[in-house]
Amino acid sequence: MKKSLLFAFAMCGAMTINAMEPLTPEQLSKLSVQLNTIDGEYSSNATIGAEYTDESNPTTIKIQNFNNSGLAITVFANWETGTLSAAPQTMGYDSDYVNMLMVVNEAAANLSNPMDKEFQNSRITGTISENGISLDPWTIISVPMSFSSITKLYDKPFTSKFVIPNASMTQERYDWDLDWENLEILATQEFRIYTEVDGTDLIIYGWDDMESCAKFTQNVDNNTYTYSIEPSNLIYKDKKRDWYLCALPGTTWDDIDGLKADNATALISNPIVNASEVTFNKWIVVNFGKDYNNERSFGASAKIVLDTPLQLGTSGIGENVADKQAVKVAYYNLNGVETANPANGIFVKVSTFADGTAKAEKVVK
Repeated sequence: MKKSLLFAFAMCGAMTINAMEPLTPEQLSKLSVQLNTIDGEYSSNATIGAEYTDESNPTTIKIQNFNNSGLAITVFANWETGTLSAAPQTMGYDSDYVNMLMVVNEAAANLSNPMDKEFQNSRITGTISENGISLDPWTIISVPMSFSSITKLYDKPFTSKFVIPNASMTQERYDWDLDWENLEILATQEFRIYTEVDGTDLIIYGWDDMESCAKFTQNVDNNTYTYSIEPSNLIYKDKKRDWYLCALPGTTWDDIDGLKADNATALISNPIVNASEVTFNKWIVVNFGKDYNNERSFGASAKIVLDTPLQLGTSGIGENVADKQAVKVAYYNLNGVETANPANGIFVKVSTFADGTAKAEKVVK
């Protein structure tokens, strides 16, 4: 993917700058998860579509469904530097179709007039590589048709990264039957999600295909590994409600009607027997209201299949691997993509053994 450009400087001699070949359309399209943070803390996520406006001239990238808006923004790529830039641009209108909504960088949002030259010259900046896209702080402003003022819609700007999904989620969904008294399995769904490992914690973005961030804690009991999330841990906040993930207490109306914040129980995975799979039994995504609950979804089961196995203990499922011989060794970049020739970076080395166990470890090449 990289080539070397040699520049000679009269005073400084010669130096080497790494330049990228443009991503292929297939590589670009894989960057389909947008993760937003505010001050380094999770804010939201969305499924997006990144594509070239003209594959024969891959300098203009359109990001469809940017920020889960259903609309697109356009960014320009400089492949010699691996950088991105985007001018202030309209992204729809407010609910009354009175004001335009514009995506701008943090500095532009703090100006008073969109007609200022400083506003017009401002750019959202970022970087791009085969591992992902990063956007520096940006926000959305409201501008009247007269272009006479600027109103920030958010107190603080967002920082975004666009990454490749690295796991699959399969779930069996419950729904009410015709008499609204008992839950029944309605359908099975499968979709791609993004996961991160933070120490021993497992973070799952996109549980139930929603804008969620569920942080699971690893538990170890007599070499048995499970993951759990407490019912008080917020996984998603929309404009009206706070949503939580917990164990489903039962499948009747009475079971669910009796579910309250003070008697909800943690959702705990089944014991891990395969370092690439985490499975759960009955679960619910719920908003605990003062007078009554709002239930978003019910699940009979869920299975997370990770592209890169978890590192549990010393072997992936708590066994000693000092005397084992690996039957397969694979390297993955930090987005979970297998790399045949790892070099110049940090990778996850996964050793698979004849008994099916696996060991994952970070290595620097």
